[in-house]
Amino acid sequence: MEFEEIIADLVREQAAANEREVNEEVASLAEAELVSVQLSDRLAALEGKRVSLSSAFNYSVSGEVVRANPAWLLIKDREGEELVSVPAIALAKGLQRVGPAPSFMETRMGLTHILRKIMRERRRVRVIVGSHAPVGFIGAVYADHMDMIGLDTGEPSISVSLKSVFSVRIVRGF
Repeated sequence: MEFEEIIADLVREQAAANEREVNEEVASLAEAELVSVQLSDRLAALEGKRVSLSSAFNYSVSGEVVRANPAWLLIKDREGEELVSVPAIALAKGLQRVGPAPSFMETRMGLTHILRKIMRERRRVRVIVGSHAPVGFIGAVYADHMDMIGLDTGEPSISVSLKSVFSVRIVRGF
């Protein structure tokens, strides 16, 4: 009987050690997953749902998420659609867990791709950049900035850093 008790005790100890090891591994994997989650991953979970976003300069947009991309988010509100640059988001309300991974094509379609298409179509836009909101046409899109022309202010052109762009809205009628 003594040997059976010793063996049973060893089995219990081994099972407890295995359980601790598994729990530690699960916790470690969960933490590793959390630290790899980007803001864009959580925004992707909001397609079809409402979100409120703010820039560092306190410009806010709220509406339904139409499409989410690692570089941008398309929001629809009462006024229409607004393209928001994900890196320029300072505050987000209404986030949930992680959304589905974007497709290969979606990850390749950055903000500059959309801006170049708007430029080719000669669409008039309002760009929220810092505390400014210039309205005009996109004249050129470069690697890290764009030129705006035909501005409502009468200035011939301005250059806008893409890192500073919070959002772009197509302005209807002029």
